Amino acid sequence: MVGLAWIVAIGYSIYPAVPYSPVRLPYAKQLHTFLWAPQGWSFFTRNPREEKRTAYVLRGSTWESVLLAPHGRLSNLGGLRRKSRAQLLEIGRLVNGLPEDAWLPCEESVEKCLAKLPPGRAVKNTFPEPTMCGPTAIVLQRLVPWAWAQSPTPVTMPLRVVPLEVSC
Repeated sequence: MVGLAWIVAIGYSIYPAVPYSPVRLPYAKQLHTFLWAPQGWSFFTRNPREEKRTAYVLRGSTWESVLLAPHGRLSNLGGLRRKSRAQLLEIGRLVNGLPEDAWLPCEESVEKCLAKLPPGRAVKNTFPEPTMCGPTAIVLQRLVPWAWAQSPTPVTMPLRVVPLEVSC
């Protein structure tokens, strides 16, 4: 009975978030699901169209990604090590307050865009355990849409990059 109650509750909480369907649940309008499950299932997911943030640090003459994500990676102990999540906050602190004209648009690959970056803006990294110091570039790039994933030619999505000179 408890299992059946859970199935009914989950079904009624999913129902308002599903696009139009010929299936009609009895009493769906009277239950006002958005009052007791206001977020729907979008509360648990991120926007699939949001730009991916990546951080690069210049080491010698090459740009290296310092991004610790994805969180479920073995080096992050399958998500138990929280430093990868904290790094996104560090990136947010570095770019917070930068004017919109600080972001440089680029239509080429990340490597080509990073190779021709001008000197960066000076910012201070006040994070307790910084992962980015020195010449740094933060890249925002949209993910390749699913419809283009099987394209015979590689697809490079436009990106925006901000060069920084980070002092720790």
